[in-house]
Amino acid sequence: MLNILYEDNDILVLNKPSGIAVHPAPGVDGATLADELIVERPQLKGVGEDENRPGIVHRLDKDVSGVMVIAKTQEAYTFLKQQFLDRTLEKEYVALVHGKLPKETDTIRVNIGRSARKARMAARPTSQEGREAITHYEILERFRNFDLIRVKIETGRTHQIRASFHFIGHPIAGDELYFVKRFKIFAIGRPFLHARSLTLNLLNGERRTFSAPLPEELTQAIKKIAHTKYA
Repeated sequence: MLNILYEDNDILVLNKPSGIAVHPAPGVDGATLADELIVERPQLKGVGEDENRPGIVHRLDKDVSGVMVIAKTQEAYTFLKQQFLDRTLEKEYVALVHGKLPKETDTIRVNIGRSARKARMAARPTSQEGREAITHYEILERFRNFDLIRVKIETGRTHQIRASFHFIGHPIAGDELYFVKRFKIFAIGRPFLHARSLTLNLLNGERRTFSAPLPEELTQAIKKIAHTKYA
């Protein structure tokens, strides 16, 4: 069942759970969020540019949770897509990364492209091939072996946050695809990456922010390491 945060005649805002892919793709098995959308909102069929992505203008990785917006009409789809292209939407995530980041706040600028050796993306210096990816972060809390951070992205590349923090040597906790051997995998069953809020313009001209709380498994992960918090 869809976890609906907001709905009007134009859009549907959801809190996507971890463990479900957004839409069918090579290597994706089982039901997807797109399947659920068609079952619960059959009028979405035909909205967008791909019948396998009804009303879907952006995506979250299968194991990433949080806020997503879905277009209910073709007009809304075009309107939302333009906001993504113009980078006027504000996307904020919460993540837990391994190690101690060198700065309290910083911007990671890389180019991201498909990795030649693994089924993942690769972040590279901006002088090398790939698509521009801009990621901002701010530390919320420091722990002995982890930093809890707020992340904002200007671009929307596949696996952008996961690949960018892997590139700087501070991978997302619990991420078994993007890991660094010197760290031990934090066994929480998923990457500690959650899309906490999305700010966008509605078709009526109003600008709104929609938020989703941390899932229970991520809250429990924080409690597990709370005794290692730095003063």
